[in-house]
Amino acid sequence: MTGTNPRVPVVAAALTTLVMLGSVGCDDVRPVSEPCLTVRSGETEVEFCRAQLLGRDDVHEVRLGDRGFYRQAGPLTLKAVPVEVLFAGVEVAPDAILDAHGTDGFSAPLHANRVLQGLSSGARAHLAIEEAGEPWPPLGAGRPSAGPFAIVWTGDDEGHVSNEEWPYQLARLSVEEPLTRRYPSLMPSSGLPEGDPVRVGLEVFATNCMPCHRFNGAGEAEMGPDLNRPMSPTEYLTEDGLRRIIRDPRSVRAWPASQMPAVTEDQVSEDELGALIAYLEHMAARRPSPRPSGPALP
Repeated sequence: MTGTNPRVPVVAAALTTLVMLGSVGCDDVRPVSEPCLTVRSGETEVEFCRAQLLGRDDVHEVRLGDRGFYRQAGPLTLKAVPVEVLFAGVEVAPDAILDAHGTDGFSAPLHANRVLQGLSSGARAHLAIEEAGEPWPPLGAGRPSAGPFAIVWTGDDEGHVSNEEWPYQLARLSVEEPLTRRYPSLMPSSGLPEGDPVRVGLEVFATNCMPCHRFNGAGEAEMGPDLNRPMSPTEYLTEDGLRRIIRDPRSVRAWPASQMPAVTEDQVSEDELGALIAYLEHMAARRPSPRPSGPALP
């Protein structure tokens, strides 16, 4: 049994083993209220439900500090399993993306090699599981918790993981091709040299902006507006204003429904922020027409 994407074939024997071990959910035996996380690769889906995950031998505790979605709540200890156990039997290409889909419209494109293999200096991704009867703290006044599932990080290099790589309220993880292969409209001019700030800015944008924003209609996020249609923010904001709205959104405009968090220098450096703005400026001139005609832009 294989998925439609030849780069991420699923080994049927491994999935059979998961069923025998009780790792695959079953709608006719689990309680209606039991939350489950779907892992998808091509046409193959595997469900991991809360009770099954908490019953695994490799379940452990992770202690969160001042990063991620509960950075204001103080240290917390959560039950978790290593994220890589969810992909047993799934061959994931090194350049693949794991799309983390939240119930709130958040869709984080995570680099598979970072999530499944850790960072070079030791950060490791875990799937945190909200226990029945022991809800996590609310994300804010009148808001729900980050459960029932969330990706959290531990290790020496945890500080180099952006806030957008801590997706929460997870419903699905799906193996996908790289963003620029799925969405060619994200690509800058092919004539730009390697290492050009615009190319660097694309990577900054994909990691830090696409979880909430679409671009030229590309992406799956539903939390924020498209950042190039009908206009780029570089066309109606000064560079200083754009920098301020990224670093501290509420210093520029604030309203009760505002959700955009501040992006600090430890998440995106000043050089990376400059590259992001260069990418937005460059792409403002490469906005596809509503009804494209003629050859693609070079």
